[in-house]
Amino acid sequence: MNPSACEYLEVELNAAIARGATQYVILGRGLGTDSYRNQNTNLRVFEVEHPATQAWSLRSALDAAGFQAGQVSFFSWLGASLYPSAQTTLETLAFIGSLPTGSGLVFDYAVRRSAPSVPGEETAMDALASRIAAQGEPLQLYVDSYALEKLLRAAGFHDVEDLRVPPGLAQHVVAARV
Repeated sequence: MNPSACEYLEVELNAAIARGATQYVILGRGLGTDSYRNQNTNLRVFEVEHPATQAWSLRSALDAAGFQAGQVSFFSWLGASLYPSAQTTLETLAFIGSLPTGSGLVFDYAVRRSAPSVPGEETAMDALASRIAAQGEPLQLYVDSYALEKLLRAAGFHDVEDLRVPPGLAQHVVAARV
């Protein structure tokens, strides 16, 4: 049985704490509750809402909040990594990948749309993208699963685990560690 994305996140956060993480950054969750569930008093939590702008800089936002780039850190980017441009995503991954060994990230991504098995039938990814676009926030980033590991390694990550959580969806959850 595969864990849910939140269960997977909690497992990875605890593993990061065991590796020495002292900072936890929640990207784009708005009023997330992760920080309230974590009982580790040595963990400093940063919640960064991801503005819909190309000029956004994660490094600048974290610097302003007192983030220490020299400390092992863990990032959660669930539910919000589908919206930034490819350039913003690459910059975010490069920043996180430049942090000290032991740092890590859990994020989700949408796989490239594919042709349905039955002509005229909508794929799971098409249905998800259509629902989100109807709410005024279209997905901007679709990733080729096979290229993702190479991209993460180029950004500085050494250990990458890619799952479908929950199974059967066209959305994946990835854990990557520096």
